[in-house]
Amino acid sequence: MAACGSDFTVAVTEDGELLAWGNGGHGHLGLGDVLHQQQPARGGPELVGNQRIRLAAAGWNHLAVVAEDGAVYTCGDGGSGQLGLDDAQPRLRLTRVPQAVFVGSRVVMVSCGCYHTMAVTAAGHAWTCSHNGDGQLGVGDTTDRLGFTQVDAGQLGGARIVMAACGGYHSVVVSEEGRVWTFGDGDFGSLGLNDEQSRLVPTLLAAEVFDGSKIVTVAAGCAYRCGGGGRGRGPGASPGVPVHGACTRPGPRLALAVYRGACTRMRCCKSAKTCTRGWVREKRGREEERERELYETYDEMLQDVHQRLRERERERKRESAAATSAPPLHLFNTNTHYSSSSSVGVARSLPESTSRFLL
Repeated sequence: MAACGSDFTVAVTEDGELLAWGNGGHGHLGLGDVLHQQQPARGGPELVGNQRIRLAAAGWNHLAVVAEDGAVYTCGDGGSGQLGLDDAQPRLRLTRVPQAVFVGSRVVMVSCGCYHTMAVTAAGHAWTCSHNGDGQLGVGDTTDRLGFTQVDAGQLGGARIVMAACGGYHSVVVSEEGRVWTFGDGDFGSLGLNDEQSRLVPTLLAAEVFDGSKIVTVAAGCAYRCGGGGRGRGPGASPGVPVHGACTRPGPRLALAVYRGACTRMRCCKSAKTCTRGWVREKRGREEERERELYETYDEMLQDVHQRLRERERERKRESAAATSAPPLHLFNTNTHYSSSSSVGVARSLPESTSRFLL
């Protein structure tokens, strides 16, 4: 299996080893450093207590894996608590989340959003942690959680959860019977509930929108949600109503997804401001601050580049002026000796700007 983060990729081999490559600036490759890897780098069983890794999930700048004993290990950026370790500290190495957190139950799957993480246990419960500005943790409020908190089973009708997926700012879970609940940011109908309202607790999608199909797997992105075996959000659909067809990001939201990705490194467009202006007004709290910081950082970098170009141009002009005022080098022949009178004679026959060097 493989998983993709913002600008890094991880894969799990059949032998339970971890392969990771891409940007490692936050230690989220799980290799114990912050180096970038331009080709797959292998991490053995020693990464998770000499156990095989069963699956991995990648967030914006964090990584979560599940070992064969059902324990969860996380690493990378922990600034919002997305590592589930009861603090906001980063980790360069995969660090075990105490199994007591999950009331001793084995974790069978894990999913990472931009800044939040969700785990599903063998007991059929969903647990979430980290950033909760849009209710994506499903715990009834918008308060961040530094450690894993169980999603109230009552909000899920007592159903046994077997599958979960984290989007950028929303989440989706699937029960053993194939029913689907969504919660978090509802912009552009990403929750599939026929509106753009956010939900702080899991909300059941009506069975008829899937035409009776049993959902068996789900995936969530930064701006869309789709279900395998059911229906996705397709072009031309009414807002929030699942229809047949491949899932796709609605147009305006694509700009946000692009901005949160390559534009932060200014690869996909000429100006990061182009992506920033339209979305600073929309996102709230921590996201707004991050976007403003990016905007300011870009302006500072641009000013620095312009300053360096101006200094380089001034230096070039000084060098050009010095070159035009200096006498030709061939006039200074160290093997030729002139008498004082002949030197004066030669100097008088030269241009004034040159003769002053010989007198």
